[in-house]
Amino acid sequence: MFKKSAVILFLTFLPVLTLSQTQDSSSVDKRIVFELTIGLKKMLIMLKKGEREKAGIWFRKNYYELHFHHLLADSILTNLVKENESSHLLKTNLTTISIAKDSLLTSELHQFIVNELNSIAIVLGELPEIVLPKGFIKDVEKYVIMFSENPKYHSFFQGAINKSRKYIPLIKDHFTEKGFPEELLFFIIIESGFDENAVSKAGAAGMFQFMPNTARQYGLRVNQDTDERFSVFKSAKAASLYLKDLYLELGSINLALTSYNSGSGRTRAALKELSNLKERGFWAIREKSKILAKETREYVPKIFAAIVIAKSGNPLRFQFKDPGFLDENSFATFILPDEINIKRLTDSLKLSLKLFFHFNPDIKPNELTTPKNVTDYPLFVPIKFREKCFEYLIKKFGNKKFDGSDQSNPKMVTLNQKKNEKPKNKKKKLSYNPKFIKDEKLYKEGQQFTYTVKRANTLHLVARIFEVSERNLKKWNKLKFKSLRKDQKLVITAPKTIIKYIYEVPQKISYRRLALQFNVNANTLKKTNNIMGEFLNKGEVVEIYSFK
Repeated sequence: MFKKSAVILFLTFLPVLTLSQTQDSSSVDKRIVFELTIGLKKMLIMLKKGEREKAGIWFRKNYYELHFHHLLADSILTNLVKENESSHLLKTNLTTISIAKDSLLTSELHQFIVNELNSIAIVLGELPEIVLPKGFIKDVEKYVIMFSENPKYHSFFQGAINKSRKYIPLIKDHFTEKGFPEELLFFIIIESGFDENAVSKAGAAGMFQFMPNTARQYGLRVNQDTDERFSVFKSAKAASLYLKDLYLELGSINLALTSYNSGSGRTRAALKELSNLKERGFWAIREKSKILAKETREYVPKIFAAIVIAKSGNPLRFQFKDPGFLDENSFATFILPDEINIKRLTDSLKLSLKLFFHFNPDIKPNELTTPKNVTDYPLFVPIKFREKCFEYLIKKFGNKKFDGSDQSNPKMVTLNQKKNEKPKNKKKKLSYNPKFIKDEKLYKEGQQFTYTVKRANTLHLVARIFEVSERNLKKWNKLKFKSLRKDQKLVITAPKTIIKYIYEVPQKISYRRLALQFNVNANTLKKTNNIMGEFLNKGEVVEIYSFK
């Protein structure tokens, strides 16, 4: 009787107790913590009433937030189980919805994930007798919950699954012919979500998130006129070569993936930390290395979680829709030089919209055109419509092959060139509106000018943008450290003629399209203007640096 009263009293004061543990952290949103603790209290009451399924739904839905606000680590729930060992009902229910220490999910789903992980590990080159560390399994489960239960991540992941069904069949040969398993391709979900135009804060770009130097090393052109990182097919070939080199250097796909995220130098340094040579491998450095960043430690668990969710047949189990991979003999592929109106195409081909979107699951059913500003966009049409589609595209774009071989400089030329286009050696006509240039300054080679540091600018990035050395930047500005702060003024000596435009955007436009109009690097435009999304709105004022 005393124990039962103690449990009720504990439940009554649960919100107060929990809040007192979290008030010291200035980063915790007290309102969210309060709501979560109220929710925990209600969930435990559900368990006491035998409402297991209802309690499990709430817990899985809120697991990520509970984890983020440290409401599981100190575990009120674990403490409650310890305090009430004699309460068989409560203990059983907690285990059933997997709040017990060894699992984060229902026992059935937990076992499914464990089986999948063991299978994936073997496919990725681990020995059959490998025993996956419990900590690794828990981390994968954490990301499975986050990707499937958190609305923001669920939306992102659904889009990535849809795109994977379009792109994996087209690029997998680059990887499988080098001995990599097809499942490896789901690492692209973690890199970019299969976003052809993804750009990271650090300057990595494209679906495979290449940094400029690495891209050039593997044959991609990255300069003032061209950025082939945005070409899916060229960057896929480069990524397969890069991963192959990392695998040959380190002897493990998991170590190769780790190095893809952090660089092979850091991975080698982490391996050198191990005192026992027999431990040399991914699992040991993940557990013991002090060199690997947290992001890198979590990178491979995220990839395993992505494979578990996204591989054929699995999405439905995690509340995702699965458009499925098409029979590769059932469709024809056309590489488009620009977007096309979907309704006009389908009407011309007498192809139903339902069938069109079935063959192109990456396009949302409410879209009017195929994706804009995508280099080498692949359009799938049923095989019997191949000839009609080819004729339609020739009528629209001129006499092209539509296999990607006649595409010109990715991202840095206009995509809707006419059939009677000017010779390539002639200078491209700029298409911006000169009436909206508010200021224009010319800096000749050797002349100094001032640049205002933008958010997330680093010394290395500024040096790369303006093609000067970090050492000179520090010297010109008498800097003792490499760190920069937003709105800091930097003196720069022009290494060549530079024109700086202050331009007011006359209408909503993609920053990439604006870069094309000025014939400048899109990533430079983004980094020198704090551009957060894909588009600039009418009236926004931007700085544009044109290098002559």
